[in-house]
Amino acid sequence: MGYYENPPMLNLSRGTEKITAGIMDAANSISNALIRRGDNKREEEKQRKLSIQRIQEEKNRVDLFYADKLSDWEIKNPSDNNDINSQAKVMLQEKIKLAADARIALTMETDPAKRDEYLRYITNANKFMDVAAKASRGFSMEASTYSDVNAISMNVPGGWAVTGDGNVRKDRTSALDIMSKRTADFEDSGIRLIDKGDSFDVEFYGKRKGDGSEFKTTISALDYVNSDENGNGGLLQKVANADEFFAEARKTIYDPKSNEIYNEMIDPGGMRTVDLGNGYQLAKAQKLNLEKATEKIREKAEIKAAGYLKVNKPSDMASLVNWTLGMGEGYYENVFLKTDDGGLLDPEGQKNRLSDLLTEKAIYNTFGTHKTTNNGKDIWLSGIPVQVKPGKVIDGTGGGKVNKPTATKSNRIFSEDDVNEYVKEYADLAASKGKTGGGGFEVTIPGPRGGVREKISFGVDNGKIYSSKSTRPVSLTDFKNFLRKQSYGLPIINNKTK
Repeated sequence: MGYYENPPMLNLSRGTEKITAGIMDAANSISNALIRRGDNKREEEKQRKLSIQRIQEEKNRVDLFYADKLSDWEIKNPSDNNDINSQAKVMLQEKIKLAADARIALTMETDPAKRDEYLRYITNANKFMDVAAKASRGFSMEASTYSDVNAISMNVPGGWAVTGDGNVRKDRTSALDIMSKRTADFEDSGIRLIDKGDSFDVEFYGKRKGDGSEFKTTISALDYVNSDENGNGGLLQKVANADEFFAEARKTIYDPKSNEIYNEMIDPGGMRTVDLGNGYQLAKAQKLNLEKATEKIREKAEIKAAGYLKVNKPSDMASLVNWTLGMGEGYYENVFLKTDDGGLLDPEGQKNRLSDLLTEKAIYNTFGTHKTTNNGKDIWLSGIPVQVKPGKVIDGTGGGKVNKPTATKSNRIFSEDDVNEYVKEYADLAASKGKTGGGGFEVTIPGPRGGVREKISFGVDNGKIYSSKSTRPVSLTDFKNFLRKQSYGLPIINNKTK
């Protein structure tokens, strides 16, 4: 066969196969890439959905966490009629919202400044919640105590006293009045909370009736909580009762079994007749050996004073000196702690001064009801009061000599002239019947060594006069007797304070 009859077969398959295989590989690559891309898209969408779900779950968890905390806080700190708690709750809700959002944001934030900001929101909410709970509870308890305490139980041993001195004490008293809803003496009053991030300040403000004076006092809630936890007190402080010391001091004078005075405590001058003035004598009188009694009591007083100064904080000491020992407002701060030249009294001087005051008070408590002469320095343990005719008073020597009546110095705080002046104010107040210009007056009772022992206000209601110490009306006779009974107490001798 010839060439044309039987041409040779050309094998082109290998090249074609290569081209076809290349095309198929390219197609497969494109297909696989598209498949992978689709898989990646689906995985990304899956992860996105999972991420959103996780964020939502975390948000729900965080919201529930803070909701539970807020609910628990509200249960433990019901608002009731407490303005501080109500305002604190509003602030707390806003801080909780910021803290919840910050917790979620922290899971996605890498910027250090932003993370610090979010962490601050969380810290503020947690700390604010704690401070608000403690402060609100503390203010509420003090307001409740103040509401329940009768005015006669203020500033007396076993009672309560408002902390601070001078205007600070006056403003804190007004703050307690506002918190306890005693606002009859104010034309305008209220409470504002000032946000401090992780805490708050409480601002009490108002305008007093009568003098129209305005006041504004601010108390840091954080400082208030810290002072309460450290035992420094808040707005109110319990006035210590020193009866145990006074009972021990009495045992140095009287036998606790027989209740008889020790012989060494009786002046060796024997019985005598004593001129009391105003036509009265004390017959068969025995005099206390005051020097000996003072010496014995002071020995115990020095031990007690050292103990007080060792364990008591300054606020406790102020309460002890001003109110328990009856020296009056401001005495501890302005007199007790100062030397004669205005410097600060050293610890030994404070101990001596406190020993003097304890001794003086113990003597007054033991012999306060006894007859006294010579400005309280002569204390008569026994005797029979006898009224005698003018010009026939027997002198104190018992020798029968007739003398004119001798004047005795009074230990009273208010003279008859003082009493008469106050009676005029009483009469003016009674006549005013509470109208303009007859708002009331105040009696200031000084302490035995300066300071103010107590201030008592008198006002009129429905034509009757009342005092801040009693809920019963005060008659003119009661008022005069009250003034005449006010006494400085008994002075002590051999005062060792320098």
